[in-house]
Amino acid sequence: MLRGYRTVIVAVLIDGIGAGMFLPFSIIFFDNSTDLSLSWIGTGLTIATVLAMPAALLAGSGIDRWGPAVILVVNNVVAALGYISYFLVHDVITLIAASVIVLIADQLYWSAWPVYVADISQGQDLDRWFALTNVVRNVSVGLGGLLGGVIASSYGPSSLSWLLGVNIVTCFVAGAIFSSKRIAGARSRRDSSSKPRERPRWGDALRDRPFLLMAASQAVTSFAWLIPHMALPVYLIVVEKVSPWVASMGLTLNTLISIALQTVITRLTAGFSRAVVIAAATGLMTSGVAAIAVSGHTDGLSQTSLILLGVTLLTLGQLIHGPAVSALVTLHAPEAARGRYMSIFQLAWACSSVGGPVLVGSLVELDATLLWGTFALLILFGGAGYIWALHVKSITRNRTEQFQGTAKGTTPP
Repeated sequence: MLRGYRTVIVAVLIDGIGAGMFLPFSIIFFDNSTDLSLSWIGTGLTIATVLAMPAALLAGSGIDRWGPAVILVVNNVVAALGYISYFLVHDVITLIAASVIVLIADQLYWSAWPVYVADISQGQDLDRWFALTNVVRNVSVGLGGLLGGVIASSYGPSSLSWLLGVNIVTCFVAGAIFSSKRIAGARSRRDSSSKPRERPRWGDALRDRPFLLMAASQAVTSFAWLIPHMALPVYLIVVEKVSPWVASMGLTLNTLISIALQTVITRLTAGFSRAVVIAAATGLMTSGVAAIAVSGHTDGLSQTSLILLGVTLLTLGQLIHGPAVSALVTLHAPEAARGRYMSIFQLAWACSSVGGPVLVGSLVELDATLLWGTFALLILFGGAGYIWALHVKSITRNRTEQFQGTAKGTTPP
């Protein structure tokens, strides 16, 4: 499976370690290096997130024209330049400008990466490829976070500039590795784009009803990924007044399960239909949210046990869901227009990063039951949407086969 592509895994490891070393401390870096308050830093980052989102659409066109490997190299260069500009931040305007550059690189990466994985796997075992690369990235980011924490604890705030410098270097190194790796069997997009019949257009994706259903479903399902690192810690500390170690333990458990079981779970679910896999993932994630909601009506050991049970069920659902839907959407997209399709899908993923803070901030103190009920409904709607999309996809395929059979004067079996 990895033959000939170990250097790609090395690039992911290097990039992840650099990101893990600095990103957890990025807000602290700005707090120490500028006179901005934390509220202004948060506001600036939110504005930058919204401004950078359209970059995914530019990435889609670039992927279809030049290929995902080129966009990944551009991503690393842009990210490095953005991180270099962090040293120049002194007010909210420069904060937004520097953050937009970094977040544009982020949009380029997540739009190009699924297409790149599809190319190197040549469509074979795509679920397992996504699972493997997810594990590698989680391990590398976790390792980077551990190293960064040790360095920051040992040398204090002054070390954050060095961590930022290491992150910049790893961006350039990962970009160099991607630029040196040729993909066997990759599409020649320049050739395909020169043929009018095959030239990809945005209308292909925007008229694709099953795909639009998938994208809409992911837009609401993606909120589930905010629970371990955003909604749950805020809820436990602000509402339940529990010790911070309980909140951090939930995120740690989520990370450890992801690293230990991602490839195993993907292998175990490989023999089941997409509908069954997505339904199982939806059920597990919804059950996890329910367990967390019930924990608010208990205390002590019972509360902690329900929280950990909820995180476990939620994480297992995410591990089943993530690779399955990534492979589903990637393989559904026409090969020549895969970049455009995946860039729209990336925007669907990004909806939670914009709407999540608003959702959690407005509901966490207002009504905890409403907060967790909203998360559960979003997950259920997302799962139902995916299953409906599969149904529409099946109907569309059958109608196409019948039309082709009629045109040829035959009846399809």
